[in-house]
Amino acid sequence: METESRANTSLIVEAQPTEPGSRRVNVKRMLRLRLRAMAAAFLVLAVPGLLVVWRKVPLEYTATADVRFLAAAPRVLHDSDGGQLPATYDKFLNTQVNLITGGAVLSRVLEDPEVQGLACIRRQADPLAFLRSHVEAKVRQNSELVTITCTLPDRDEAKLIVEKSLAVYMSYALGEEADAGGERLRVLLRERDDRQAELDTLLARSSELQRELGVPMASAEQLGVKDTETYREILARAEEDAARAQTRIATAEEEVKRLAKIKEEQATGSSSAIFAFGIEDEVAEDPRVTTLRQDLVQAEASFARASQRYADGSPQLEVEREDLSSLRGKVSQTERAVREDVVSSMLARSTEALAAAREQAADAARRQETFEQLVEKQHKRAMDASRTLAELDELKLRTEETRNVLRTLREQATSIGVESNAPARVKVASPTTVPLAPEAGRRLQLILLTLLSSAAAALGVGFLRELTDQQVRSAKDVVDVTNKPVLAAIPHTSVADAKEPEVLATLAADHPESAAANEFRNILSRLAFANDDAIAEINSCLVTSPTQGDGKTTVACNLAIALAAANRNVLLVDISPAGHVERHFGLEPARGLTEVLSGGYAFRDVVRPTVYRGLCVLGPGFNVEQLAPKLASRELTQLLEEAEQLFDHVIIDAPPSLLLSDAKLLAPVVDGVLLVVGAGVSTLGMVRRCVAELERLDSHILGVVINAIRPSAGGYLQKNLELFNTYHAGERRRTIDRELPKIQVLDVEPDEVADTVEPILQDTARK
Repeated sequence: METESRANTSLIVEAQPTEPGSRRVNVKRMLRLRLRAMAAAFLVLAVPGLLVVWRKVPLEYTATADVRFLAAAPRVLHDSDGGQLPATYDKFLNTQVNLITGGAVLSRVLEDPEVQGLACIRRQADPLAFLRSHVEAKVRQNSELVTITCTLPDRDEAKLIVEKSLAVYMSYALGEEADAGGERLRVLLRERDDRQAELDTLLARSSELQRELGVPMASAEQLGVKDTETYREILARAEEDAARAQTRIATAEEEVKRLAKIKEEQATGSSSAIFAFGIEDEVAEDPRVTTLRQDLVQAEASFARASQRYADGSPQLEVEREDLSSLRGKVSQTERAVREDVVSSMLARSTEALAAAREQAADAARRQETFEQLVEKQHKRAMDASRTLAELDELKLRTEETRNVLRTLREQATSIGVESNAPARVKVASPTTVPLAPEAGRRLQLILLTLLSSAAAALGVGFLRELTDQQVRSAKDVVDVTNKPVLAAIPHTSVADAKEPEVLATLAADHPESAAANEFRNILSRLAFANDDAIAEINSCLVTSPTQGDGKTTVACNLAIALAAANRNVLLVDISPAGHVERHFGLEPARGLTEVLSGGYAFRDVVRPTVYRGLCVLGPGFNVEQLAPKLASRELTQLLEEAEQLFDHVIIDAPPSLLLSDAKLLAPVVDGVLLVVGAGVSTLGMVRRCVAELERLDSHILGVVINAIRPSAGGYLQKNLELFNTYHAGERRRTIDRELPKIQVLDVEPDEVADTVEPILQDTARK
């Protein structure tokens, strides 16, 4: 527990931890750790490649000869009709270069018996392709010279091929090709004129079709589309009007038929009520019927009063009855007359509606017929335009094809004109020459290419290895990803003094002179002498790791042993479910932390001493599955406070932080956290994430301990271990060899001793 409050003097920024699976390449780390592998890959690739290049690529000789093309008095080239052909001097030179390296010259070179007898020619399945790949001709810049070269391993063969190529070209250029050029040129010019006439015909037909089309080709595809759509819309509305008119006609005919039948029934004298078509409603609303019905109601009321006043058969009652009967007959006659008038009126209206519906149907039919003709006309026009466009497209393709053929014919005619009418003043500027010493240019190029490709492959191996292997290898790796101090770097058992795995947990006691024990004492200095403004003294320390196999339990046990050896009372608490601490100290599993937190036992009753003076152990107990839920309880806080009062230091061995939450529950309530990272076990991402999670909990990370570290390329671990072992071995030998002085004990009183030491201390202070 913290004996003093932490000074809140710095702002802790919570950084998002990087997931363990993320991959980032540190070039310096890659060179430090992968340099051997990269060098091995480079040698594996480079050495065989260099041997192959050295054996398969021989030294070569390059034979050269120069031909000069005089441009002082070039002839003007003409076709057969007297028209001038474009033939520049540059074109002439390029044509000659192609001629020298082409099949026309090289095939004649191969006909020479001396060339056929060459060993390099006899070995080839295709001698002409071989010559084309080795014989070159280049125009020297800003000169009239063309250099012919041939590069071969044999000096005499290269010289002979250049000499024969030069002789064949001079004969070819000044003789046969010039004579045959005139006839070829005439044939090409005749073909050119025919193609030109065909092109003119195609262009004229295209212009005629465009005039017939009447619109630009860009909008020809949309010809009549807008008008056709408008006509179709009007036609659709006409069809809808015709359908609605037919519906109204059918309805009107039905009404006329029924009303005519009702009128016939009335003509036969029927006076019954007619409720169809709302006839009775109109009869009831007629003023004549309304007035008579009101009079009838009054008469019926008067008759009812008379029936109460007079006896049956009295004259007054009979008069009232006759008046009522007469009024009823009059109402019936009036209703009948009004009903006949209503039926006649409805029949007339229905007849008029029928006539109007028939007129609308006839009008819709006329519009439908008109716009059907318009739509058909526009469709035909669009079809004609499509056919015209198709023909124009075909003419366009034929025109382009004819243009290409015509262009090729013109180029061939120009080339022949250059060849047959070129300047005749061609002479050999320098004879064939071959250097006495071979050239190693191509071999050196391939050697350099092999070295570069091998280096690139080796670099790729380093990058791939660095991407796939992100495990912690050195203290610098931890510093780069966490910015936390590395308190100790414990060497692996393969390079340390202790070889047996069973003694690793007690190595600080069994081998106190070893380099690993010295590293544990380095950790002890951080706990025993905090020298921290935030914490006055480290009483409780939590030891955890990112993942399983980092060796945190070994570090915790050795740290506790080192503290106990320094005459400090130490309690080693094991909260891991496996309970490795008790087995490392030779103790059988017993009651422990779980039983104390459950309230069944007192803290003093379960703490057990070890064989090491001042070191006690508190195991997890029996019911370890009940321990995790109680790690955040107040009982645990009280237990730690009591332990700190009884012991100088409390070391807690916690499970891995990234696997279980136990370490994160205890980290905020202890004085410091010691993070153990196993070299070759935890990755850089795991360490970064573990530190970020602990910092987010506001825990005090004392530093990082790298466990089981191995020597790496460019590192100092192996050298430091050798120096350490050499120094200790030398000190032991010097201690044995020299005679130690005898210590004399003064037989004086204590006061006299004090009087004797005090002046010495004062004199030392003054100095």
